Parts: sequence; C-alpha cells; structure tokens
Amino acid sequence: VAAGRQALAADLAERIPEALRAFRDALAADPTRLDALAGWVTALASQPWESIPPEDLTAAHELLQWARERNPERPELVAAYARILLAVPGEKNRAEALSVAWKAGALAPRDPDARLALGLSRLHDDPMGAVRVLDAELDRPGFDRRLLTAAARARWAAGDVDRRRVPRLLRVPRLLPHPRRAPAASAWT
Repeated sequence: VAAGRQALAADLAERIPEALRAFRDALAADPTRLDALAGWVTALASQPWESIPPEDLTAAHELLQWARERNPERPELVAAYARILLAVPGEKNRAEALSVAWKAGALAPRDPDARLALGLSRLHDDPMGAVRVLDAELDRPGFDRRLLTAAARARWAAGDVDRRRVPRLLRVPRLLPHPRRAPAASAWT
C-alpha cells in the first residue's frame, strides 16, 4: 500500500499503472484491506476517464459499496467514492461527488485525498471555491503534489493566474510540459 501511495503522490501519469499494481497486489494478498481498496479506486479515478476499463469502473463501484456498507465513516473510502464519481463526467456525478466529498472532508479535514476529492468536485461549477479548498494545505511542509496540480487547474479554470505565483508553480517539474508533448498537453489543460 505504501508503494501505491508513493506512486500516486508523485503526481505523474506514468506512475498510475504502478500505483494500480501495488494496490491490486495488496488486495490480492489481503482482500479485506480497505486502505488498499481506497487506493486502487483513487488510482483508477486518477486516469483519464476514457482509459478506465468499464469492468474496472463497475468493480470499483461494487467493491466500494460493499466496503462502505461495513465502514460508512471511513474517510478514505468516502473520498475514493467521490473520486470514482468524478471519473465519469456528468452533472449528476458531479453533484453526488460534491455531497460525498463534503462528508469526506468533514471526516478527515487534513487528509489530502479528502481535500483533493472536495477540490476536484468543485472545479467545474466553482473553480475559486476549489482553489480555496486546495490551497489551504499548500503551506504545510510535505504537502501532496496532487493538491498543487489541482489548485493550478482550478486557478486556470477560474481565469485567476496570479503572476506572482507563476514562478513558484513553474519550479514544480510536474507542471512543466513534457518535452515530447506539445504545449497543449501540459498540466494546464
């Protein structure tokens, strides 16, 4: 599970398969590991929705339903459910994800997965609200890089790119365009 979390925290698309494997291996070794289940669902939801196999999406929903029936207040399961809802675009999914993410945030206000779920669930309808949620943790040492990336996306969506913050953002390699990709494929899209 630690290897999966580390791969997710790297906030690099090429590390998502590594995270999926690590969480899948942990679940194969112990199918009752709810932290591994939450991690697998979060890693699955971190992919572009077009690349998520439909059978994995179905399995994620079924396994989360099973786990949440037994542990409805477990923050990582609640946050993972919000993330999987957001994985498939749609107004109904966004609305339900926002409700679920608020619960995750209430259960674990300092948890990066809960904060990320809440920020991402607000990104479409309230980008500045998403910025406030995501920025709240960026001043802590050792913050989760996924929060920084999501905050940058939210600022971009809101049209609020503070030029004083741009140099700080550009020092983070994840936000620079990949050398083999066109600029449009950068983290800003």
